[in-house]
Amino acid sequence: MTPTTEGALSYKLGLSQIIDGYSGNEHALPPPMLHRDMTKLFAESGTSSTLTLMITHGGVPADTSFIARRQPLNNEKYAAFAPDWFIQREFSDVPAMDQNKFLYRAFAASALRVHREGGHVGLGAHGDLPGLGTIWEIEAYVEGGWQPAEAIWAATMGSAETIARDDSLGSLVPGKVADLVVLEENPTDNIRTIEQVIHVMKDGHLYVGDTLEEHPLTRTP
Repeated sequence: MTPTTEGALSYKLGLSQIIDGYSGNEHALPPPMLHRDMTKLFAESGTSSTLTLMITHGGVPADTSFIARRQPLNNEKYAAFAPDWFIQREFSDVPAMDQNKFLYRAFAASALRVHREGGHVGLGAHGDLPGLGTIWEIEAYVEGGWQPAEAIWAATMGSAETIARDDSLGSLVPGKVADLVVLEENPTDNIRTIEQVIHVMKDGHLYVGDTLEEHPLTRTP
């Protein structure tokens, strides 16, 4: 067993870790545009890539773009699950910025080439914005050219492969853990619909998406 390494936004460090055979690289590997020699090496090495575009990748963190555009300060559903001090700290006074200052789409496009060449690409938002972070990370992949189904695959099976748990997580097949979310619409048609969670299934129990109260169908008497 080898660790997922801290990429530290260093091309030379990341390259040496890939050559040395580490199982994973956390944070996007600079520069934003990786050419085929690098994406092919990344793919054939078996080293996984998890970008964490929300927090850092060499450009302005992607969460700044999403906060300015989505205005989560006024998100009533998120307010039901997060304390006000956290919402104010994270979402207040975030200015709109020129979208040309963001590099995350270019990093996502490079990771897409790794994915389409057969490499392992997972997905994670570093946990700084619970709930919204992972959703926005998926959407950021799509903004970088991923098809919605590809981005969802990275968030599920790709991530399961990244942590070597693809035998028990990542897809709905007999014998695997059946934790899942039920959405209002098909996210492969419009990735924004991953924000519209109707139900959550965990450990065989069904919960209402807006409140996380257990659904009467599975509630223990």
